[in-house]
Amino acid sequence: MANVEETRTGAGGADAGAAVASIDLHCHLLPEPERSLAYLPVELGTGRDEDEVLYRGASVGPIRRLLTDPAVAVRAMDEVGLERRAMSIAPLSYRYDLPAEEAIGWHRGLNDALVEACGAHPDRLVPIAIVPLQDAAAAAEEARRAVGRLGMRGIEIGTHVAGRNLDSPELEPFWIAAEELGAAVFIHPEHTPNPRWPDYYLINLVGNPVETGVAVASLIFGGVLDRHPGLRFWLAHGGGVAPWVAGRLRHGWSVRDEPRVQGAGNPLEIVASNFWFDSLTHDAGILAALIQRFGVERVVVGSDYPFDMADARPLETLERALPDESARGTVHRTAMELLEPRGDGAGAAGS
Repeated sequence: MANVEETRTGAGGADAGAAVASIDLHCHLLPEPERSLAYLPVELGTGRDEDEVLYRGASVGPIRRLLTDPAVAVRAMDEVGLERRAMSIAPLSYRYDLPAEEAIGWHRGLNDALVEACGAHPDRLVPIAIVPLQDAAAAAEEARRAVGRLGMRGIEIGTHVAGRNLDSPELEPFWIAAEELGAAVFIHPEHTPNPRWPDYYLINLVGNPVETGVAVASLIFGGVLDRHPGLRFWLAHGGGVAPWVAGRLRHGWSVRDEPRVQGAGNPLEIVASNFWFDSLTHDAGILAALIQRFGVERVVVGSDYPFDMADARPLETLERALPDESARGTVHRTAMELLEPRGDGAGAAGS
């Protein structure tokens, strides 16, 4: 796959003199539905109309074509002025609870299918890999194959692995591989059951942001980023609660013994150096505050296409939060940098 090159943006992008593509790093696709749905409680076209998508029997909207057809995804990009989208498998596809031997083959097939789907529109769609974290050695092998051989541009993971936090020692082979590859890791939560969140869609509205905060804190306090300082992460949903509790994490680390048991460094410094936040805050004022606190170079565009919790016009949200055109160019250049694996292993043949 060719490098992610700069191209002149459409509406809402950088200034006309700087040829910078407008890139959305938080988008989902389920290519080859028969393969993709093998282990998922998802039904296509069995609801009120042929475009309806059901998840565990509940409608998530008439998005079948948006979710499964890359050509439709490209047309949707044109409607909102986006040059490129980084496409990741919908997070309900992690299935870290599956037996490893089943998940390994399925995830390999998902990556192959996503590369093929994005390859039909190579200048517009960028594929992000998925890996079977229930077997960290297999996840490392698939990461090397996906990035090194298939040319995928990042790796998507959940906030925990079947209940194990991301600092679990068993995950070390994967972190070694991700750092060697220099591939940025996209952390996106999936719906995690909680007995206090059954109503009002709190499992998503509150649960997903909290899950991201737990994942970030676990990576920091578990020493993962001290052992692997080259890891880069971009976080869904504006980073969830992570940017807003970063000061609290730092204070707790400075006055309590528990956060230091693994020898973790200053949490606020780690957040500011190893993490990036997508723009999906659903409020331009909150996005502006995020940019003001952590810097424009720490933010990328994210829409959550094509789900109902998406920002339908993410470039307009960015423009309201960040009126300066040259600063918006920084946002898009940051996205391009995150999509460029930096490690020696990125150009390897893979296995």
